[in-house]
Amino acid sequence: MEKERFEILLEDIRSQVKLIAEGHSVLDYKIDGTNKRLDKTNQKLDSFSETLSGRIDETNKQLMGIRKDMQQFNKKILEILDKHENQLQNHESRIITLEKV
Repeated sequence: MEKERFEILLEDIRSQVKLIAEGHSVLDYKIDGTNKRLDKTNQKLDSFSETLSGRIDETNKQLMGIRKDMQQFNKKILEILDKHENQLQNHESRIITLEKV
C-alpha cells in the first residue's frame, strides 16, 4: 500500500515537472522571439541615429557657412557706413565753410 501511494506521488511529481519543463520551453521560445524583435529594432535605431548624426553635421556646416557670410556682410555694411559718415562729415565741413562766406 505504501509503495503504491509512493508511486502515485512520484508519477504526479513527474507530470508536474514535465508541465514546468514545457512551460519553460514556451517561455524560451517567446524570449527568443522578443530578442529577435529587439535586435531588429536596435538595428533600425542605429541606422536612424547614423542618418540623423549625418544630417546634424551637414546642418552645422551650413550654419557655419551662413555665419561666415553674415560676418562678411556685416563687415561690408560697416565699411559702407564709415564711408558715408566720412562723406557726411566732409559735407558738413563744406557747409560750415560756405556759411562763413
